[in-house]
Amino acid sequence: MKKIGIYLCALWACGLMACSDDNEIGYVEPWEDEYVLPQGKSDADDRIVAFYEQYNRYILYDYTYLDIRYELNDFVNIFDFELPDPQYVGDMLDFLDEIWFDFYSDEFKQKYLPLKIMLAKSFPDAYYGYEYEYRCFVGSSCVGIGYCRNELREFTGEEKLTFMQDLQANLWANYMDILDIPEEFFEISSYTSAADTDPESANYSRARGFVEQYYFGSDPSKWYTFADYYTGEIEKESDLKSYIIGMVLRSSEDWAEDLKWPLVKKKYDLLRNWLQETYGFDLQKIGDKTFE
Repeated sequence: MKKIGIYLCALWACGLMACSDDNEIGYVEPWEDEYVLPQGKSDADDRIVAFYEQYNRYILYDYTYLDIRYELNDFVNIFDFELPDPQYVGDMLDFLDEIWFDFYSDEFKQKYLPLKIMLAKSFPDAYYGYEYEYRCFVGSSCVGIGYCRNELREFTGEEKLTFMQDLQANLWANYMDILDIPEEFFEISSYTSAADTDPESANYSRARGFVEQYYFGSDPSKWYTFADYYTGEIEKESDLKSYIIGMVLRSSEDWAEDLKWPLVKKKYDLLRNWLQETYGFDLQKIGDKTFE
């Protein structure tokens, strides 16, 4: 059995990724923990060890509440989890390759994968009598992945797509806070006043470089017909999110009408090309992914 011990010297203040030399993030008091790989209960243990050796990140299927409670406390209603059946860990690794790992370059994964990927049978939630089960969550130093159980083998194409979109939208909500987004993106549009929905108007959202705000699990928010109450300006972060999350949730075909507008295309191309040139992957491939 191979023993791999680490000290968790810094937890994320802003997101899920381990610290890198070119990204300074808030520091949290060190705490000591130790994991042993392989965990000895799954036929996929060798893959988990190889993953650690390549990326210095843990995939765990056997852990305690103490290991995960700081992550769960980031969420208002999640206070529990069920450990997975180890016989489905290999299936989950195949699934994560398909909906997560295969999209990204090794350079990006070595910098920005979470320290821990914690597999679970379920992350149940109950809120005022309403029962809900989370597919995944993104915590301060880990990503939790649910549904590591027999249903995983029977996922339909639609269920796979929904799971992927949920995970990727949550990942990118965090990545946006730590990546050094080019300032040129924010110089293309004016944020000083609200836009409108009239295509004939010079103040039309698309003419100004704004697209619908896309958030997983909800309908898109129509354009930018409002500005911040206190500043009188459109929020730059919301604009960036509409592009980044939009690439994750929308196909190239979905983008076609937006990209007919010069400022929209300029911002879209800038972000997409920057990620390709800087980190070696095409974010739009996530939005274009389909499942049988």
